[in-house]
Amino acid sequence: MKTPRARKAIKEAYIDLLLTSDFESISLQDILHRSGYSKTSFYSYFTDKYDLAQKLLEDEAHALEEEVFRILQESKESEAPADYIVQRVFQHIKQEEKLYHIIVREIIPGYSLVRFSRYCNDIFKNRGEWNIKEHRFSINKELFAAIISGAFYGCVIYWDKNHFSLSVDYISSQFIMILNNFSEYPLIQ
Repeated sequence: MKTPRARKAIKEAYIDLLLTSDFESISLQDILHRSGYSKTSFYSYFTDKYDLAQKLLEDEAHALEEEVFRILQESKESEAPADYIVQRVFQHIKQEEKLYHIIVREIIPGYSLVRFSRYCNDIFKNRGEWNIKEHRFSINKELFAAIISGAFYGCVIYWDKNHFSLSVDYISSQFIMILNNFSEYPLIQ
């Protein structure tokens, strides 16, 4: 039977197994045992562990997209500053730190941060609502999104390297300072 709880439990079990076991050695039986769900539940959502890995990345890319655009919508209504928006995005990353550790460390063969960033870039490019300050020159929005996401993923890599021990406030403020130091003019409002 399909239940959101089963899907979530299977994904969480898989993440936990990926943190403690070699990808190739993880079997369907390991995932089922850890999750407490049956093959029927597993096959209701996934075809195999590779499909599960793919859906982990896709689901997180979409969750990140929804979080970012929910925060942007809230910030438009409340005129929240950029540091608040960035902090909320990094809070999301912190909540999903196990998955980001798996992505950054490329624990799943073929599923790297580059691949994940492509999912995110495609999503953000298609739905981009970037608030770019006016400059004396034209800014290519696609290039801007690539630069911002590169800086963002650089911070996530650094954060993972430090075992996500740095506070959300610290990593957020560093990200804002990095962006604002690209130019004598702040790039984001």
